[in-house]
Amino acid sequence: MSTYNNFSLRDEIRQKWQFGNMVHKIMLVNIGVFLIDIILHALFFLFDGQEVFETGKNWFMVSSSVFDNLWKPWSLVSYMFLHSGLLHIISNMLVFYFFGLVVVNYLGNRRVLPIFVQGGVIAALLYIVFYSIFPVFSAGSSVMLGASGGVTAIMVAAATAQPNHHFFLPFIGAVRIVWIALFFLVMFLAGMPLENAGGHIAHLGGALYGFLFIQQLQQGNDWSRWFNNMTDSVLNWLQPTKNMHTAYKRNSAQNTRQRMYRRSQPNSPNTQAKVDQILDKIAQNGYDSLSKEEKAFLFRVSNDDK
Repeated sequence: MSTYNNFSLRDEIRQKWQFGNMVHKIMLVNIGVFLIDIILHALFFLFDGQEVFETGKNWFMVSSSVFDNLWKPWSLVSYMFLHSGLLHIISNMLVFYFFGLVVVNYLGNRRVLPIFVQGGVIAALLYIVFYSIFPVFSAGSSVMLGASGGVTAIMVAAATAQPNHHFFLPFIGAVRIVWIALFFLVMFLAGMPLENAGGHIAHLGGALYGFLFIQQLQQGNDWSRWFNNMTDSVLNWLQPTKNMHTAYKRNSAQNTRQRMYRRSQPNSPNTQAKVDQILDKIAQNGYDSLSKEEKAFLFRVSNDDK
């Protein structure tokens, strides 16, 4: 009983990272970066370093100027893990969570990260192009941050792949996700002349990528393949003798089960049977479907003999 009672928030986060799908992991990274951001902001404020903080943060936000981005090419990716406030990150993560799970269920876990990152990059590039060619943006440059370009790519990819999937909305009932996605797209177009034009342009860029990704996938062209091959190669290079992360991504349940068997006490068929049952439940319904006791048991067994 004490094992269950001591199953802390830190253990829960660790389990999410170890056994959760890519939606959980991307959300954890975004939340972690947001917490670091507000802590650093508070520290710089206390030491009267607001200007230094803002200057440093700008190096991770994408600029509307082509020349500015030449000095910080990483900003095409880093900007999508930064947020301007609590409401900003909550709204992005809520949309990402629900539509991301649709992508996991219908397209597979390994397509979530490519759609999110590639969609975010395309969103940033469209933002830069629009600010470079249209006269209305000629007054000056700006910077952009936020995950919404990648989130919109996920949303439209889910709606294009499974338009008849339903979400149950409060006071409304069951609504097909294609109508939800179309509603957001109309709002982005309508809001562009009013405020946050750069952000809405990025949303449309992400939406375009999400739609084209599914169109190409249905024709047999998987745009996520090269991205996954690249990330697998990087992980292999970083861990040449220990490719547990890559192996886990390729066959999560099988490899996790093998690790559990090695860590379980010998001659304990009941423990192994329970591990099998829990891992099968994760494979079918996701980590969130586990009870608190099942999570605690999995955590205890995974840490045996360490």
